[in-house]
Amino acid sequence: PLFGYGVSKVVDSGSPDFKIGDLVWGITGWEEYTLISSTDGLTKIEDT
Repeated sequence: PLFGYGVSKVVDSGSPDFKIGDLVWGITGWEEYTLISSTDGLTKIEDT
């Protein structure tokens, strides 16, 4: 897979920092689903 900056929607989470439905940006896989084991480098996009 390719990796680069992207925006993703959380579909499952084991992290207290991110809940299902949150939008995040950071280095992710450019694929339909990506399993991210470390949330370092991910930033939650706050609703405005």
